[in-house]
Amino acid sequence: MKVEAPELYEALILQRNLKWVLQTVRMLQDADTEFVLVGAAHIVDKNGLLDLLSQKGYEISQP
Repeated sequence: MKVEAPELYEALILQRNLKWVLQTVRMLQDADTEFVLVGAAHIVDKNGLLDLLSQKGYEISQP
């Protein structure tokens, strides 16, 4: 999608990820357990949610 339809990728993936990472960071500020569910397209790539959280200093691990 990034190569074949870059405008669509920007709107549907990147911009949503950037908004979601801000919301996720806010949710992680308290001691409550949080559950975030997104489609696979929002996880992969250097602009995926996991990478964006990692860039903000969060440790990403698989239980």
